[in-house]
Amino acid sequence: EVAHDAFCAAYFSLDRLREPEQFSSWLYTIARNFALADRRDRERHRRRFRPLETDGEDGEAVEVPLLQSREPAPDVHSAREEMNRRVAACIARLPDPLRTVVHARYFDNLSCDEIAARSGAPVGTVTKRLTRARRLLRDRLASLLGSPGGRSA
Repeated sequence: EVAHDAFCAAYFSLDRLREPEQFSSWLYTIARNFALADRRDRERHRRRFRPLETDGEDGEAVEVPLLQSREPAPDVHSAREEMNRRVAACIARLPDPLRTVVHARYFDNLSCDEIAARSGAPVGTVTKRLTRARRLLRDRLASLLGSPGGRSA
């Protein structure tokens, strides 16, 4: 089936063959690409489905999709949401200049230069505020999570 598809693709693409003396390598490349794509598709299919021990009506193995979700488990999801809530609360309690810099850096994805240009503050001041905000957040989160010494393991 793969060879048939490769030959059909080659036939319909003959007008794009630039060097007729290279026909065999051109055809080989097309066939190779089709074979690799087929193997990749089969591997994807194999990972998504697993055969059961029992046979189907025609004597073939019955395939059932794996019941794996890409979503995190409910306990992991709720733990993440709780952590996000705590981080947001800690950010909200930062002094205004520090909170503004953190928001611009991590929520607006602005560089320190862009934040400085937008706020009119020198770049050194922006980096100093950002460093201070990170330190405060680290210490506050560590005390919330019960990590000794302000460092998490």
